[in-house]
Amino acid sequence: MPTQDTETATPTGAPRLPTLAYALLALLAGEPMSGYVLATRLRDPIGQFWEARHSQIYPQLSDLEGRGLLTGSDSAGPGPRPRRTHEITPAGVEALRAWVGEPVRRWAGRDELLLKVYASWIAEPRATLGLLRDAEAHHAAQLATYLARRNRAREAGVDLLPGTDQRFTDYATLRRGIGHERGRLAWCRWLIMRIQSDARSGAESVGAGT
Repeated sequence: MPTQDTETATPTGAPRLPTLAYALLALLAGEPMSGYVLATRLRDPIGQFWEARHSQIYPQLSDLEGRGLLTGSDSAGPGPRPRRTHEITPAGVEALRAWVGEPVRRWAGRDELLLKVYASWIAEPRATLGLLRDAEAHHAAQLATYLARRNRAREAGVDLLPGTDQRFTDYATLRRGIGHERGRLAWCRWLIMRIQSDARSGAESVGAGT
């Protein structure tokens, strides 16, 4: 089981590229894009469910071009450097299609908030409450953003499109994001209430003993 997102072998023996490579191919399967636009799309919508460092993008594009999975063409840009537009090749489409059908690789994720909560028994309750309130505000704001986007998609009829339509698959990942944010928000609020309740009970016990 891989512990890092690096190139490994697929069940068929062909090389499996880093997940970032497939994210780039997925974006380019829709339309040709420059590196700048790809970086923007990796923040939103891809950033909803897969995080990539900006420094990784251009080396990965060069690698994909070297493998023949995409091509690049230069045109005049707004500055002194030319704008390079990337386009997926038929081989890139086949690689992406094969990857979609493979079993998902599963390994332990990283969740700093959960790790901090796990260790919070050793901290002051007010510190844990501050941590949780920050998380609550973040997830509430993210949920509001996702819900607004979902409403716009529904108004445009995206939820009624076939499941194979690119706009519908984007909507499907958005729904999962909404579920995730709702779950995190409910969990934060539950834990905040529990810690506050414990604090009140402790204060009442101290008051009764005086």
